[in-house]
Amino acid sequence: MMVPFGWRYLLTPERGNFETWKPLSDQQPENGLETAQLITVAFPSTIPKLTALVLKSHVEDRKAVLHDSATVQMGGREAFVMFMTYTDPSDSSNWQSTVVLRTHGNRSFVFEGEAPNENAYRYSFSIFKHMGLSLLIDEEMLLTK
Repeated sequence: MMVPFGWRYLLTPERGNFETWKPLSDQQPENGLETAQLITVAFPSTIPKLTALVLKSHVEDRKAVLHDSATVQMGGREAFVMFMTYTDPSDSSNWQSTVVLRTHGNRSFVFEGEAPNENAYRYSFSIFKHMGLSLLIDEEMLLTK
């Protein structure tokens, strides 16, 4: 998966996870506020069931508010996109989250990106310009494993 220049990443194929973040600074390379992750879950599901599961966890765990959602076509297959906001209880900062859900065969894919509100425009552009397009290609490789 392509990541924006200067971002760090962690790939753990045994769990089907990919995580990337923009480092806060050279002195804090392991910490970042703008993040994205791809989670591959090895269980069959439908998009409505996966949506309900993910939305429930976000609303219960983060007290997230769903602002918009849509069913879209990505690479010829259906995906569901959700746009949410939430407040971090530890410091009262406001965050934006974008979640893309897809299913195929016996796998479910959850792609999520998050950023503080003040970084949201720059973050959304970098994440989905660089990573969103490569997600379509990389998903095909994941499906053949």
